[in-house]
Amino acid sequence: TEDLIREAELVAVIANFLNEEGMPDRDDDEYRAFTVAMTTGAKMIADAARQEDLTGAQKGAGIISQACTQCHESYR
Repeated sequence: TEDLIREAELVAVIANFLNEEGMPDRDDDEYRAFTVAMTTGAKMIADAARQEDLTGAQKGAGIISQACTQCHESYR
């Protein structure tokens, strides 16, 4: 559980970093929506892990996976 929470928190940190000053595309609304989705999914995973809610963690992982896939298709 602690490892999963830590990994989810790292995803949220990465998503926040992608919105920092000087990062390419940070001003693009679609790009920002992907990073917000990453943060949302990561929070869902961490919260679900704390509650031992496998379904909630899987939903959060799905949100992150979808955001990453769509972003990489658009910004590669």
